[in-house]
Amino acid sequence: MCIMEKTMVLSSITYAMQASRLLDNCGIYTELTRSPAVQKLKGCGYGLIIDDYNIIEARKILSKSGIRILGVTD
Repeated sequence: MCIMEKTMVLSSITYAMQASRLLDNCGIYTELTRSPAVQKLKGCGYGLIIDDYNIIEARKILSKSGIRILGVTD
């Protein structure tokens, strides 16, 4: 089985690190990145690589915590 990944784009390294810790505490593994996909959407943004099947739950958790997601890329 092939697991698909998405990248959630956040506005800063600070928000990306906060989001990563928060999601990790909720059992959702992420990986911090500053990939070309993130830079394409927002030049100085950082992102979290996350399994596709966790994306909806992760968005809910971050939204409730006041962490804004700028976008999601493949």
